[in-house]
Amino acid sequence: MGLPYTFLHKIAGKKNDGVDQLNKKVKDLKAVFLLPITLRKNPLVIILNKIYLKAYFCFSRNYFDCIICDSPYFSPYIDVIPHGKLIYRPTDIYEKMDGEKINEYEEDILDKCDAIIATSDVVLKYLTDKYYTILERKTKNVVYNGYDEFLFNTLNAPQKRDGAIYIGALDKRFDFEALDILASSFPDDKFDIYGPVDPEFKQKVDNISMKRKNILFHGAVSYEQTPGLLKKHCVGLLLLKDNDLNRGRSPMKLWEYISCGLSVLYGVVEVEDKYKKINALVKYKCIDDLPQKYLIAKESYHVKENINLKEHSWTFKVNQIKELLITKQC
Repeated sequence: MGLPYTFLHKIAGKKNDGVDQLNKKVKDLKAVFLLPITLRKNPLVIILNKIYLKAYFCFSRNYFDCIICDSPYFSPYIDVIPHGKLIYRPTDIYEKMDGEKINEYEEDILDKCDAIIATSDVVLKYLTDKYYTILERKTKNVVYNGYDEFLFNTLNAPQKRDGAIYIGALDKRFDFEALDILASSFPDDKFDIYGPVDPEFKQKVDNISMKRKNILFHGAVSYEQTPGLLKKHCVGLLLLKDNDLNRGRSPMKLWEYISCGLSVLYGVVEVEDKYKKINALVKYKCIDDLPQKYLIAKESYHVKENINLKEHSWTFKVNQIKELLITKQC
């Protein structure tokens, strides 16, 4: 169940134009909410939404052995959903994204949950420092996000590859300056950029498009299209700003790129020491470092390495989480 598109969104004329990122085998529960759940906490909003949600689950008759929740905004509605355990799985430092309004929701879900399985050590440390009195009595673990090894691979990859690619959101996390510098430094290289554009950055995207003819913004694509697009390119770009929003980011996209045969140019994402010597992973430390590191990444694409990514697959990660549940470590 993702963040709901509500009746208020519809009345306000907001489109439900998000790209479906779910595997077709996964059931997406389209629960009904009257009002957006991401508003500042308001008892009346919560009561109205609960009425609609109760009606949905009354007819659906679903029961869940375990809820794994990664959004604090669902906290007021958890008790309406028939379930056994509640695991909180924070993926980011949410206060840096949504401001102080989310803190009340996060404190509530931390208090309700049976355990925390964060996606990074950075996120877990932040929560432990901020909510120490709650978390000292909770079971805490870290399991990084994984990549779909059945979808991301080099099968049927074309022999000829060309250019660089980024697939992801274009918002305040993305480093537009870094992209502009690369395109300026390598005018003969093509930079294909896929992903939804935050309205706040639409003008910036338009300006870059006019200035750099070798940068092509293609818009959002479905999850299942992603591997085919990656396989056409040599270098995967992870151009993320060095700011609090990107602290503790799980390197899932990095493994998706690598598994499709690309070399990767990345910045603030942290990887384990044992992977830092891999030629296909090229880290830049600052903007001035970019052109040289991009050249290295281009050359590294031709170096064939046997990289074992098994421990980063979703199969491995899901088994880790299942093991924690079965052994009652969470």
